[in-house]
Amino acid sequence: MVLAQGVLLLWVLRQPKELMFVPPLMLWHVPEAVGWGLVLIIVLLAPLRTKVLLCNPILVGIGVLSYSIYLWHVPVLHFGLRPVSAWWGASPQGWNGAGVVVFAILSVVVLAGSMLTYFAIERPFLRRKARLGV
Repeated sequence: MVLAQGVLLLWVLRQPKELMFVPPLMLWHVPEAVGWGLVLIIVLLAPLRTKVLLCNPILVGIGVLSYSIYLWHVPVLHFGLRPVSAWWGASPQGWNGAGVVVFAILSVVVLAGSMLTYFAIERPFLRRKARLGV
């Protein structure tokens, strides 16, 4: 199933960029959603052998920070790629050396901002919510 998802993604990436948002081509999200739903069902219904993978402290930490990561990733990537593009002379795209370095640096910025937001804002409100019994 994951292999089928990869083939679907490769097909989408090979489409011309100007046709990417034409309604017939946007229908690729339907089989993608079904595929990821099946992957999730398989993981949840699989024997407990996957517990070691899913209860990994790193994944648990990312899960705790997931909402903050969601809030931070678009602004950091949007505003972070502009100075990098100006400094580099061109936008580092793809999985070449420059693209990987830029992605790693921006990912660290996203995680740092997410941790700051979680511990300074989200966690105190969660404590207050728990005290209210909501």
